[in-house]
Amino acid sequence: MKMTQSTASLRLLTRRQRGCIFSDEEETLDCCILRCQKRKILGICGCLPWFLASSEEPECSIQQYSCLIQHADRLQHPKCNCRLPCRHIAYDCIRFITKKNFKLRSSCEYVISHWPTVQYQRKTLFGWLDLLVSFGGVAGLFLGYSLLTSVEFIYYFTLRSYCGAVLNTPNQRHNIVRLRTVKPKAQMNLNGKQKYYNYIQ
Repeated sequence: MKMTQSTASLRLLTRRQRGCIFSDEEETLDCCILRCQKRKILGICGCLPWFLASSEEPECSIQQYSCLIQHADRLQHPKCNCRLPCRHIAYDCIRFITKKNFKLRSSCEYVISHWPTVQYQRKTLFGWLDLLVSFGGVAGLFLGYSLLTSVEFIYYFTLRSYCGAVLNTPNQRHNIVRLRTVKPKAQMNLNGKQKYYNYIQ
């Protein structure tokens, strides 16, 4: 018996990449194999046995059961593209014992001589978040890029551009007067006294 578990980080990968499906994503493995077997039987014999047929599918007649017997090996183990669940348990048959006189009318018995001690686990070693962190580290080392730079880029290209282009600030007129102070100039009076004037232009 072998147990396989998967971490939640595998949900970021596609089903083809991880090679398994979670229980809430698709039909179970048994339903997928059953649907594949029914499709294979319909393709070869054109009908289904009574225990697989439904009201919408044709049931095999007595004469058509010879086709099922003839292709029993191919129909019992068809090649289906069914993915295993991300958490599953596989049993290995160690010994096969036959019993002729068995009270429960069974002719065989599966025996597992050793209990398993191996547990497999699927997990992502390098995901999208790790890739983003790696690029951020390289950019910060060589270009001086940081998280604050990202915030500044967002501010300048969104909020500041919006405020400058959309929001109209009221245009107010201001009367600007320029004043220049001129040094006083001495001027002679008729009485011989100097007279000082301050000129303001």
